[in-house]
Amino acid sequence: MKIAPPVWILVSLIWLIGWTTEALASPSTFSVASDDYRGLRERLTSQDKRPLTQLEQFQSAVAAWRLGDFVTAKSELSLLIEAKYALGDSYYLEGLIHLSEVGTVNIFKKTGTAKKALNAWQQAVEADPAHALSHFAIVGFFTQAPGIAGGDIDKAKQWLPKLQAASPYFYQIGLGLISAKAGEAEAAEAQLTAGALTETDQPVAMMQLAQFYFQQEAFDQALAVLSRLRDLPRAWHHPTLGQILLMQGLATEALGDRSAAEQFFQQAAAVTQSPGLSKRIERAIEAL
Repeated sequence: MKIAPPVWILVSLIWLIGWTTEALASPSTFSVASDDYRGLRERLTSQDKRPLTQLEQFQSAVAAWRLGDFVTAKSELSLLIEAKYALGDSYYLEGLIHLSEVGTVNIFKKTGTAKKALNAWQQAVEADPAHALSHFAIVGFFTQAPGIAGGDIDKAKQWLPKLQAASPYFYQIGLGLISAKAGEAEAAEAQLTAGALTETDQPVAMMQLAQFYFQQEAFDQALAVLSRLRDLPRAWHHPTLGQILLMQGLATEALGDRSAAEQFFQQAAAVTQSPGLSKRIERAIEAL
């Protein structure tokens, strides 16, 4: 039973400080309490007509992405990229938007849209060679994308030295993804577990570890990791609570407890603001 979608699609710091003051947050570290991106966007669009700071513009683009308004998200982000604002973070977000669009375009456009995500991340590391999230996204793309969309394990390995130079932490997780792809389960588990025990951007490694356990059909272990992940502070690029609850429901269903699974799905539906994720949750409920 292979349920889990690759988390680099979801791919994703700290509690809500971002929209209040530019001095206290940066594009790579702001988060939104209770994943309330609708509330964030409403606050940003009702600022008594004062111009938004560039950080707030970035946050508005993130909110639009999380709410499934990809056209607005790309439009707002393009202005920031034109202004050369935090290009590593801006191109990284652009890649996430394109990746989210893969699920909304017809089958003939999926490959091209996925490659737009890869191109955005490559632009991110060209603009900011130390941008670890984009280096990791590239390794994740080559490791987990289908071959027709550009997946290539050899290219993933070629990017590892650059990822290691940008972030030993993400390098550790990248090694885990490549080991898992190669069928080296013991090595993958050890590498991903080591990442999950490190506090640097810990939710990324923990979600990858949970996905690994899904792929191994070790659903009890996946649930244990997801339970810990729910208690961690999460940032805008981390999995939302709705995504975590959906995975908990899928793991619980796989273990045969349909009643408990439905509870997880209903909780996920109650907190989710993403139209795309809401549809996935609805399908999961209908399939019970």
